[in-house]
Amino acid sequence: MHMAGRTAKILAGLAVILAPASAAPPVPRDIPQGDQAAMLQELDAAEERQEQTATSSRKQLSATLETALRGGTQAAALFEEAMQNTTFEGKDNKAKSFSEWKSKNAGLLRSEQLQSAVAFHARYLLLGLQMRKPGKSDSTAESSFAYVRDYARLFADKKFLELPEPASNLLTKPAADGPIAKWLLLGDRLPAKDSWEPAAGNIDGILEKNVRPVWREKADPRLTSSWDLQIEFHGLRAESARLDLERKKFALMTKPRLLFGRACDRAIQGQPNLAAKEILELIKAYPDHPDWSDWVAKLRTMLETQAPSGN
Repeated sequence: MHMAGRTAKILAGLAVILAPASAAPPVPRDIPQGDQAAMLQELDAAEERQEQTATSSRKQLSATLETALRGGTQAAALFEEAMQNTTFEGKDNKAKSFSEWKSKNAGLLRSEQLQSAVAFHARYLLLGLQMRKPGKSDSTAESSFAYVRDYARLFADKKFLELPEPASNLLTKPAADGPIAKWLLLGDRLPAKDSWEPAAGNIDGILEKNVRPVWREKADPRLTSSWDLQIEFHGLRAESARLDLERKKFALMTKPRLLFGRACDRAIQGQPNLAAKEILELIKAYPDHPDWSDWVAKLRTMLETQAPSGN
């Protein structure tokens, strides 16, 4: 009996395993068709309300950021509030921890270094909000160039060469990851990184991503001046550092690379002969440059394209 009972259990288990799968559940029914015209009207109204809401939200965010544009105590106050509501959010004794941090960093919060960094950081966030608006490519390119010009003037000063944290983070790290953007929930409102330089202090990236693509499409004559500004900025920074190694790196590596970029954009502006001449001069002057082979290939392509066809 014992064996018979165990055999019966095994057979029952096999029956369950080998049983065919249960039938699929029935497809749920759709609701009755509504008034399509009425739904379209509601959709139009929703789009209109959304635009009004988005415009109002942008204005509020812009007003908050604009308080810091002049630097000074208003910039420090915006930074403090953002830090309090991000870095110290959720911590035990939040108020005490923030108060201790503020007391410890009192000198930094009063410094021109931090206040200027906050001002440019806030201005760059405003540029990002502007770039997300449709039909603004021309104006945002000009605004970005003006930003770089003002940034270069201030941050070529040697006292801004080594910024203390967290001031340096505001300029070297992605603006969307900073305390101000986190506090104001700006992350999803800013452009994608592939179409916008994420760091507020990377003037090379800002010029190459935010400015030059727009100007290249129109062969804007300011293209070459953007390279001149970049060369001047890096030259001043190298000189301000007062380190022979930095000056040598600029003279032998950075400046030739920037001059090549300027020459390539001269061709876009309708000066292919001058561009070819300048690239040839670079090839002869800097044979040890790591980009030398690229320069040669570029010039060869340019000359073969420009060469008149034989009869």
